[in-house]
Amino acid sequence: MSSLTVVLSLCDAQYMSWLLVNASLKYVLMSYHDYTPTTATTPGPACPSTTALEIVGPRQADARWGFTAG
Repeated sequence: MSSLTVVLSLCDAQYMSWLLVNASLKYVLMSYHDYTPTTATTPGPACPSTTALEIVGPRQADARWGFTAG
């Protein structure tokens, strides 16, 4: 048995939770040698700098990633 740990801001975690419920997520793990070391801990640009988190739904996910943009 194995596990994967992902570190996210609270706002980004809400988007990830929405994706886990509403999408099929697939990933490929590369060797740790293939990654550049990073210490980025700031939320993505779509996350406002407030303490109150918004409810993430289809409209917010589409605005962030443009799923329906053609």
